Amino acid sequence: MGKKLLIFGIGMFCETLISTLSAEQRRVPDVYTVDSKYCNRDMYCGKPLIPFEEIESYCNPEEYEFITAVGYAKLNHVRLEKSSVLRNKGYSSLSFVSKYARISPDIEIPEGSIIFENVVIHPFVTLGKDNIILPNNYIGHHSTIGNACYFGPNACICGKVHIGDCCFVGANATVRDFVTVGSSCIIGAGSVLMRNLSAGCLCNVGESTVISDKAASIDLTNPNIMRSNNKN
Repeated sequence: MGKKLLIFGIGMFCETLISTLSAEQRRVPDVYTVDSKYCNRDMYCGKPLIPFEEIESYCNPEEYEFITAVGYAKLNHVRLEKSSVLRNKGYSSLSFVSKYARISPDIEIPEGSIIFENVVIHPFVTLGKDNIILPNNYIGHHSTIGNACYFGPNACICGKVHIGDCCFVGANATVRDFVTVGSSCIIGAGSVLMRNLSAGCLCNVGESTVISDKAASIDLTNPNIMRSNNKN
């Protein structure tokens, strides 16, 4: 018998992932967990909801594997932090790869990967752990993706691109070939990045030459953030 499934998260991304996981693999979580300050009920989706600080008292690490179902909160650092804590406690990390993704056979899928339908990953790509790749992404040959990045739908990463850890690539964004993107960068939805981007920087929608050093402080849940930055 396989291990039981522990999910960190109860938000909208979690709901989306669990719906897809159930439809494709006929698997449902056994237990949910979040930080105690967000744990305001005993059950979630008909399953126990346990404070994260008490998780070892309820879930034996030898019996559970986990998925951190958290999106780009704090530029992906929340997902990276919670996954690291669970691994250090001895829980094994589960990856989800949609059966409708098209991934070159030579690609190694690291732990904590979440790859949705219609993603295309070409040969000789290196993926880090804990990445989320939403539907219809393209990642070109010989590219390297760091840890804990988030790719919105329909992003296009051309060949021989390097993207550092904890980056956010918005929907319909394009990164041209041979570009290097530093860690903790934001490439806004609809942007076209034509040159290298230093760590902690922002590429605004429609203005690939407008770069700032305030990516880590940006609230990605604000739908006006890219528009307001373009006016500065």
